[in-house]
Amino acid sequence: MAKSFELIEIGMRDIAIANAQEFFQLGYRRTVPVVLLCRLPTVKHTSAIRCAPVDHYFRAVTDYPVFSSSLYSHTSAHLIPSDSFYEGFLEEMRSAGVNKKALPRALFAPYAQWGAYGERMRPALGGEFASAALDGRAASAFVPDELVERLIRHWERQFEQFDFRALQPAPEALNDIVGNPRFDLVPGRSGVTYQSPDYEAFAANTFASERAEEKASIRLKQLVAELESGQPAAPELFPLHRVKLVPSIFLKTSHPYPSPPWERAQLRARLIRSLGYVWHYPAVLGMFEDLKNKPLRAGDKRDLALDQILSDLGAYLADMRRAYPVIEEDPFTSQESPSATS
Repeated sequence: MAKSFELIEIGMRDIAIANAQEFFQLGYRRTVPVVLLCRLPTVKHTSAIRCAPVDHYFRAVTDYPVFSSSLYSHTSAHLIPSDSFYEGFLEEMRSAGVNKKALPRALFAPYAQWGAYGERMRPALGGEFASAALDGRAASAFVPDELVERLIRHWERQFEQFDFRALQPAPEALNDIVGNPRFDLVPGRSGVTYQSPDYEAFAANTFASERAEEKASIRLKQLVAELESGQPAAPELFPLHRVKLVPSIFLKTSHPYPSPPWERAQLRARLIRSLGYVWHYPAVLGMFEDLKNKPLRAGDKRDLALDQILSDLGAYLADMRRAYPVIEEDPFTSQESPSATS
């Protein structure tokens, strides 16, 4: 597994593209991971655009909560309110010949996707840019120039710690499927046909019929039983689902106990723990906090079920922090994990 990115310096003019498919045609992606560095001198910020190797998606290499929170805070506090920053960004766009509506905003995230800029609360940029096909293939972090090297080292440490988990094989032909305007991540809503046999067992919370719900439950039980018995089982999912979906634990106070939603929640918590996929971490952390804060307790057996769900999710979170210290790093404050500096 490559532990270093190939670095390529580009200008905004080099990525003045109309959609994600045109980005792929630029030929910047290689057989190794690449970071495109688009420097904007006027605002002293750089968009670091990490690109997955050809025929791969990023899987475990992603933005984890500590980093995402810091990037959000920097963008919110220092960039969004600033009229001078907005004008400087527009000046860079004008120099590159990029229209405000056509900016490839996914490549200048999160600033370009934000909106409400300055005192006049100007709208988000790049509203006409179709970026769906970039999911998994390319992602960006728009950071101050002085943080670029630190950010790249952070991503490289992800590769070092995640090893084979860092990437997901995904043929380039999938770009045409995902980039189709009729594509939807929910198979039943998609106007483009694709296979993801375990989608409902893995993530669905509404079903077309009782039979469909029962079928999903049977498959979910099978997956959990195989994994907990030590068999090398894995959900059969569309490649983009593999990197974007997390077993969904969705409970409402109106759900009686016992009921299918409670059974799914218990099984999916066990599935999350058994799979041990580090890229599930951001979503699982959110679900864990949500379940702790919801008024789901009723002084009956559901309390024991909820305790077990929280125990499984908590154990998963602890396992991930222990196995992959990089997920707790914050490049903005230079808080590197002990293993990263040893």
